[in-house]
This record gives sequence, structure tokens and C-alpha cells, in this order.
Amino acid sequence: MVLFRDLDLYKIIILIGLVLLPASLGFVWWVDKELETAKVAVNDAIRPGGELEKIGQVAQQLEIIQRNAGNSGGTEPTALFFERWIKSSASGGQVRATDFEISNERKSPVQKLKAQDKEIQVNFRRENQELPLSREYIHALILNLEQDGPQVWKLRELQIRNEQSVEFSKNRREAPPKTVDDMWRIEKLTFARREPEDRDR
Repeated sequence: MVLFRDLDLYKIIILIGLVLLPASLGFVWWVDKELETAKVAVNDAIRPGGELEKIGQVAQQLEIIQRNAGNSGGTEPTALFFERWIKSSASGGQVRATDFEISNERKSPVQKLKAQDKEIQVNFRRENQELPLSREYIHALILNLEQDGPQVWKLRELQIRNEQSVEFSKNRREAPPKTVDDMWRIEKLTFARREPEDRDR
């Protein structure tokens, strides 16, 4: 063709460069946009409550489920397990066998993980009244029940009130004490464990 008859190598290179320049600029623009999207995704993943933290939480929950599944057979009944730790955590006869009540297991499904939560509630009473316990005993009990033993239970809810403060609130005519004794009433103590859902459901 007459149009390309006078083209030499340099002119051909320049012509190809002019043709490819818009495509190159478009590619650079696309890569820049992809980098911006990747940076936003990384920032969203590493922020508190982001995807990495959620993945870590789910992985931890799955690990607990797996451990509970492996320990579900051949262990002592739940009530005996709790009773043993409640008694062994006490010192000096602080808690007697008649001072506590262990509820039946309450189950609730965890749909996203195809698992179920089992909850146990422990109440401390003596002669039909709430039994004050030392903070040292409460800490020891929680630690012993949460340790990696034949059953994996974790504290779900704890509500306590200072014994002396409760008594003071009944008689407001007296001035409040500057310090209070380290004895506490447990108003709510709940432990939970997560297991695979029942296959026969």
C-alpha cells in the first residue's frame, strides 16, 4: 500500500508505540484501581473486628468443638464433674455438699457452626439464703473449671455483689463503711461448652 511504502523501522516503532500507548495507560489505570481495592481489603481485614479476627474466632470455636467432641465419651457425668471442682476449690470447709445446686444442662443450637451450646448454672445457698464466698474461692473455682481437663467448660456469665454492701443497702440509716469485707454473693454463675450438634436431631 502507498500509505506504508515510505515507512522505515523507526517509523514503524513510533507508529506501534502510538497505537499501544492508550492500551498501556488503560492497563496502568486498571492496575492502580486493583491496588487501591486490595489496600482497602487489607485494611478491613486487619482492623479490630475485621475478617482476620473473625476467622481466628471461628477457628478457636472449631478447635473447642473438636476437643469437646473427642472428650465427650467416657467422662464422668457433668454434675459430678462440677461437684468435684466446687468441693476441691474450697478450703477450710468453706463450702459443704449441701451448699450448692447444679442445674441440668440447657442446650441451644449454634446454626452457623452446626454445633450446640450446653449451659450449666451453679447456685450457692445455705439454709435458704445466698451463701457469701470469698473472692479467692470464686477465682479458684472458675480457674479449675476452665482448665483443660476431661471436660472443657468456659465461664459465660458471672454476677456478684459484695455481702457487706448488700446488708448496708437494707439499712440506709447507717453511714456506708469506708472498706468492705472480701465476701461476695454469687447472683449468677453460668458455664458453657460447645459441642457438635446431635446427629439424631
